[in-house]
Amino acid sequence: MAYVVVAATGCYERPAPNSTRLSFPVTNMSAQAATLEILNPVTGAPVGRVTPGVIPPNGRMVVVLEVPLTPGWVVFVNKGRPTGGATFGGNELAACGGELNVEIFVDRRGAPSWGVPSSGAPQADWCGAP
Repeated sequence: MAYVVVAATGCYERPAPNSTRLSFPVTNMSAQAATLEILNPVTGAPVGRVTPGVIPPNGRMVVVLEVPLTPGWVVFVNKGRPTGGATFGGNELAACGGELNVEIFVDRRGAPSWGVPSSGAPQADWCGAP
């Protein structure tokens, strides 16, 4: 019997046409896993991908989003839970690509918020490294 071992290399396939990739940390301070989705803010339909899409309880991970180049998307945390909600989206970050200088925080109740390194940072500073 033969076994094949596959190791994760951090390689990703190219983004879909008319989309970009963004990465940033997510800190989950709740006792439940936090789920992240990329949704259209009007229809609630999925319009992108999050990898990984689940942050373990009391965990911190860097996520990679694949999002449209247009502003019609938001990062939604814990959809379907009473404390779930939208964070930032294309309206704030449509011009960005690569690593972002933002972070999503999920509090002990499972409610999301987000922040930037220093309050009042201009939007260009949120975009970080390409």
